Amino acid sequence: MQEKEKNKVGDADETMYVNGINPRLIKFVDLTADSQFKRVFATRGNEDMLLMLLNSILPEKHIRKISLREQDQIPDNRDERKSIFDINCESEDGQQFIIELQKANQKNFSKRLFYYSTFEPRAHIMAGEKDFDFPPIYVIGILDFILNDRKPNDRVVNRYNITNRDDQSVQLFEGLTYVTVELPKLNTDASLLTQEEMVLYTIHNSGRMQSRPTEFRGSDFDKLFRLINFASMCKNDQMTYLAELNEQLVRNEELQAALETGLNQGREEGREEGRAEGEARKALQTAAAFKAKGIDLQIIAECTGLTIEQIQQL
Repeated sequence: MQEKEKNKVGDADETMYVNGINPRLIKFVDLTADSQFKRVFATRGNEDMLLMLLNSILPEKHIRKISLREQDQIPDNRDERKSIFDINCESEDGQQFIIELQKANQKNFSKRLFYYSTFEPRAHIMAGEKDFDFPPIYVIGILDFILNDRKPNDRVVNRYNITNRDDQSVQLFEGLTYVTVELPKLNTDASLLTQEEMVLYTIHNSGRMQSRPTEFRGSDFDKLFRLINFASMCKNDQMTYLAELNEQLVRNEELQAALETGLNQGREEGREEGRAEGEARKALQTAAAFKAKGIDLQIIAECTGLTIEQIQQL
């Protein structure tokens, strides 16, 4: 009988490396990797996974059904920037949800969320609607870092609306909500998480997990951990993930090299500055000693490189 063809990277010899990465060491893929986040939550057929994610972020909405929409957002003219949402979806009652995952810290991420919120109202008007009766829009940023440009707090999920400055109970427009999910704020002890936080914890930690936490029970988690199990993925998905890991490793190495170059340059500049300061102090001390002995100021200036005015002030 012909030997079964090896169609998984994980079937390869355990000494095999792909782009410097040993696939045998990968149990679950990292869901903060862009390709894997979209594969699990933004792929048709996985709407149940997306529903679980949305209800973990906005449990009070009790969303029962969700459908994916076009991810590419075409600008009004060719001079404008095109945007591609990680996830663009709609609930059964017409509410719009735009989700963006951001792994690396980005200085202007809040402004980016605002930019994303402009597409749906424009599309509504372009479709011929004249009454400005926009559907409720939620713009959600899932962040693998903590926002530094907001007032710090311990809440993992924060919601923002356009409210009256003097009376925040009054909203200018109730149909627009910005949501930030700061994953590093999650409790590191899986046993202390709420049911909703377990999904977010999985996104934040899946790449480091070696087993599924016993607290994460239910059919939804059965499917989620089946989807992120590296060995169960098809070869194309495995190779896509390994390529993304390699790209991240290269970026990290380049960043580290740039940092070390900057540190070395700073040290050299510091040494040069220190030498210059030392030579200046020595010149002043020599000039002061010569001046005390009554040596002509012009001679002192020529010997030390100081000006007559500097020597006079000693």
